[in-house]
Amino acid sequence: MKYRNSFTIALGMFVSTVMAQEPGWHAGVNAGYVDIKFAGGNTAAGLNVGYDFNENISLDAEYTYKTGSFSGGHLVSAFLTLTTTGNVYIKGKIGGTGASGDAVSGASASLGAGIGYRINDDWALELDYNQYSSDVKGGNFLLKHSF
Repeated sequence: MKYRNSFTIALGMFVSTVMAQEPGWHAGVNAGYVDIKFAGGNTAAGLNVGYDFNENISLDAEYTYKTGSFSGGHLVSAFLTLTTTGNVYIKGKIGGTGASGDAVSGASASLGAGIGYRINDDWALELDYNQYSSDVKGGNFLLKHSF
């Protein structure tokens, strides 16, 4: 009985925290690298837009343009993102990516993980690593604004 009450209280606190966050849109810019197997790595830049269902769950769309040798590569990804709470947070992403360009093209499942810092209620900085496919991986530094 003691454990059931503790579990109920903890669950209630978690649900009230999750439900207290207002849903809304966010957008950002990113810069980093994309490494394509057999073609090497190059710098990349892109855009991110998403919808926060609450503080812990969002749906994100990312566009990344690969520059340098084998430039012209485009990655378009959609991720379900799960985020911990707090000013410093960890995030995990699962989704899919479509790629086109000189060195690679096609669609595949994608995974990602990262760490972030909430500057205030509107702005956040994030650093993440994404495995876009078995042949394409990359890292991004993202500046994000919530509306």
